[in-house]
Amino acid sequence: MAKLAKVEGDLVIKRAGGNEISFYEVDFVLSDNVKDINQARAIIQAGLIDNRLKREVDGYKNWRTCQVTAFEDTDAEAKTTELESALIEATEKGCLPENIGMYADDLSKIKAIQRSITTGDKRTKEYKLARKKEIHLLESGE
Repeated sequence: MAKLAKVEGDLVIKRAGGNEISFYEVDFVLSDNVKDINQARAIIQAGLIDNRLKREVDGYKNWRTCQVTAFEDTDAEAKTTELESALIEATEKGCLPENIGMYADDLSKIKAIQRSITTGDKRTKEYKLARKKEIHLLESGE
């Protein structure tokens, strides 16, 4: 099983006379590990929509709005890429980089996400250790 996310919004297309705003609809087949519509939106906006629209729309410049209109189970086979797996892990841990769309290729995005996850894990570990010391001091001081 997989999850089907139907996405729609506005995008900017380069034309000879200037930029044009156009409507788009795209379907993404995501893995079962995506829990809800909010996580699907974060994953799609962060790393998947830009590449898809660049491939499918001639003169694509950037997307303006992105909204997941439907999120449902499907029988289609999900091709989980390394990028999607990294995005899922980052959204679960709450450490998705803000500027991930600025990276040129998927490999750079994956490396940036992995650095973000590692940094987030270190911060979490340091916080838990500091909290444990604080609790220990409070217990021993009383």
